[in-house]
Amino acid sequence: MLVLGMAALLLLGGIATFLAARSGGNIFNVWRNITNEIIHNDYFTRLIASGATTENELRAIAEIRPFENGFIGISKETLSWEQAQSLAKRTGAEILSIQDTGAGSRQQLLEWLNITFASQLNSTLWVRQDDQARVLDGLDVSSVASLDGRRKGAFQWSLARARPAAPAPSPALAATIDADPMELLVDADFQKSAAGFPGSKWNKINADWQGGRYQLTSRAGGLWWPAQPKLQSLKLRDFVCEIEAQIPRPAEGSWGLGLVRETEPRHPWIGVQINAAGQAEIYSYDQRPLVKWRNTPALQAGAGWNTVRVEATGPRIRLSINDQFVVEARQEGRLVPTGLTLFLQADNPSIEVWIRRLRVWRPKG
Repeated sequence: MLVLGMAALLLLGGIATFLAARSGGNIFNVWRNITNEIIHNDYFTRLIASGATTENELRAIAEIRPFENGFIGISKETLSWEQAQSLAKRTGAEILSIQDTGAGSRQQLLEWLNITFASQLNSTLWVRQDDQARVLDGLDVSSVASLDGRRKGAFQWSLARARPAAPAPSPALAATIDADPMELLVDADFQKSAAGFPGSKWNKINADWQGGRYQLTSRAGGLWWPAQPKLQSLKLRDFVCEIEAQIPRPAEGSWGLGLVRETEPRHPWIGVQINAAGQAEIYSYDQRPLVKWRNTPALQAGAGWNTVRVEATGPRIRLSINDQFVVEARQEGRLVPTGLTLFLQADNPSIEVWIRRLRVWRPKG
């Protein structure tokens, strides 16, 4: 899981089309053969929109890959140190810093670079150490006698340093949802108990509480949800729902939060969903996508826990992940009052999701 567990491992552009088509095959192998269309990545799209870089400037980078809380890339051409600094500035990046930060992290970074960018490492690389120019040659980092020598540059983009700004929160749903205007309706802490969510086993989907988590596992292709009376019996108009969840292993499919009403099951309902490739979608079932699958740099792919927040205010549906705004959709005539449900959209093989906490608020009054 060393590679698959990295933050946002499958976020790079081009894979959205593959997943939307629901084609078969192993997405973790297919991804390695997809062209690195960085301009389709949500983080870099926003970086371009902010004026920090342009599509043409980013095309000077041969490959970009997610690493921990950000991205690392290698230039196409060899450069002098001055040219590498200039390219970093023009692409909204920094020259990669190789630091001794303890816990073997420096060695792990060097090994990851040599494995991930093996096809690019036909020369030494410009890097930084203690804010000084350094040369990376395999696993060795050394000082350099001349800054005029030409070699490829290694660059880094940090989500923590340059996170795209989020739009203002919905007026009716304050950013501090624990504040007085909000009423807590459901607080299911599965680390302590099953919290009133019943287990069930049938030939489509299993639901179970074990090991401090509520676990959903699909057993057949299609879209399924089990009985969840604490959610499905709610009668909500405006609300906030926060879910701490993870997809523990590679899978083709998605999990989501559905805005449904049991008394009108044929009425179009809204599903806000996440897949194992680090993407999100908002869909009006069974009509059309309100927002098609898009990459979300905030999402911890693989075995990482994610806090998924859905806000509904009138026709507006807003999705945030790990305190970062992702997308907003509008559905005029949205079905209200509505209940909620956790669901799985399963392809082959089956998909599994773990939930460790779920909370629902609504405005008081």
